[in-house]
Amino acid sequence: MHAPVLPSQLHSRPMRADDAARWAELLAAAEEVDRRGENYDAQDCADELADPEVDLERNSCIVLDGERPVAYQVLHLREGVEGRRLFAEGTVHPAHRRRGIGSALLAVARRRAEELSATLTVRVAES
Repeated sequence: MHAPVLPSQLHSRPMRADDAARWAELLAAAEEVDRRGENYDAQDCADELADPEVDLERNSCIVLDGERPVAYQVLHLREGVEGRRLFAEGTVHPAHRRRGIGSALLAVARRRAEELSATLTVRVAES
């Protein structure tokens, strides 16, 4: 995955198997504010990170402030009757929103969709 352009104190890298607890921490912080009824623990995240259909190196990103998770994005490529679709999922920690992090991740997803000749689909919560 291309590196997103982020505020200077933040850095990003592809997600790894050992990010399950960090990812669960980020999702829990977002759920406290967004109240989407989605509660994932570290084991749920570990299962997702172990999915052989997800190319973590090319289609995932975790944004960190030191070692604290600030945002993530995972892209899922699907082939169907309507052609190739790239589904983007992600979130930004509530304390780090409105700083351009989500926009930077979306720009990465758009570039990846172009590379794959896929239509980008982004799920956005109503809340």
